[in-house]
Amino acid sequence: MARTVHLYLKVLFLTSKIQVEIDDGAKAVLESQKTCFVALWHGRILIFPKIMQEYGFFKVLTSIHNDGKYIDKFINLYGHKTIRGSTYKGGMSATKQIVKDISNNKRIVIIPDGPRGPRYKVNSAITNIAAKFNIPIIHVSFSSTKVKILNTWDKFMIPLPFSKIFVNISLPVYFKERNEQKLENLMLEQMQALDSICEIQV
Repeated sequence: MARTVHLYLKVLFLTSKIQVEIDDGAKAVLESQKTCFVALWHGRILIFPKIMQEYGFFKVLTSIHNDGKYIDKFINLYGHKTIRGSTYKGGMSATKQIVKDISNNKRIVIIPDGPRGPRYKVNSAITNIAAKFNIPIIHVSFSSTKVKILNTWDKFMIPLPFSKIFVNISLPVYFKERNEQKLENLMLEQMQALDSICEIQV
């Protein structure tokens, strides 16, 4: 399954026009190889492993559920590593690993509405950890002019070949305290802006 998706992305990137807009501050943070969090909605994760290879490798927090195993294999094909668990209920082991990775200057990817939703709701302690260790959060999203939307809880988006795909990598955001609503609003605004661009392009 993971290799099939990997092959599909090769075809997608060969046939599609990919436009990446990255904030200068985000580029500086990513190129510095210093610790940061990267936040993605569950339904918009498909092209992340390929897009972010330009900035090195990341540690990705994945679910302890069965679907996490498939994501692990897929992520590993691009050289990224995984952390199994959650930063929400019962996620002490994952949180301890994240804290350890922070001390080792790892860049960590969090999917704040995973693994089961609700869709587009931040149910992770990411902003709390970010505030405690003064770590910036960069949120990433994409949209496409030609897509297949799966009938799943997250409305998983699959860009189709010969599309125009727009990617946005946001400015780094620092939190002084836990604030899930602020992160949620920023990520929603980003996603909606990209969807609007694609609607105009069609």
